[in-house]
Amino acid sequence: MIEITEHEKLIVGIADSEFDILDTLEEVHQTQVIVFNVGEHRYALSIDQVKEIISTPHVANVPHTAAYIRGLANVKGEVITLIDLHGMIDAKSRRREVEGGFTLVVEEEFFRCGLVVNDMPESIKIDTSSIKKDQDLAIGTPFSEKAIKGVITMDDQFITLLDIVEVMKNERIETSK
Repeated sequence: MIEITEHEKLIVGIADSEFDILDTLEEVHQTQVIVFNVGEHRYALSIDQVKEIISTPHVANVPHTAAYIRGLANVKGEVITLIDLHGMIDAKSRRREVEGGFTLVVEEEFFRCGLVVNDMPESIKIDTSSIKKDQDLAIGTPFSEKAIKGVITMDDQFITLLDIVEVMKNERIETSK
């Protein structure tokens, strides 16, 4: 049987706490995002802005709305506006009647809506250092400077990180909550 002295226990305890501190620091420099495709482009939202991801429910069309408004849907007893980001990004796009897909239910203090995407979104952890910020990121996009939080570079891919609250403010979309 090996005996460990009090001094050795103290050293081991310090080493363990240093590893705990390093693990905590590593987590501080990471964030989790929901990544999804819109056409050929990849976008992400902070996981804090996405309440849930569901299969896109039945949509009730609303006449005389913008092309990117898919309509209204009942999500767990609440009626929410469904927004087609493809239609928002491509102003020339006509209203698409796409069956299936997924809806990212977004809920903030003053609104709740669903963002319709075709493919299953994925949740990933990223290093905050991989988010590049540049004032010119919004040039050539339908989004304001505030709406684009940065571009994530990962495995030779560029993923635009959006702030959905700012996107909605820019569009002045009246959404339910």
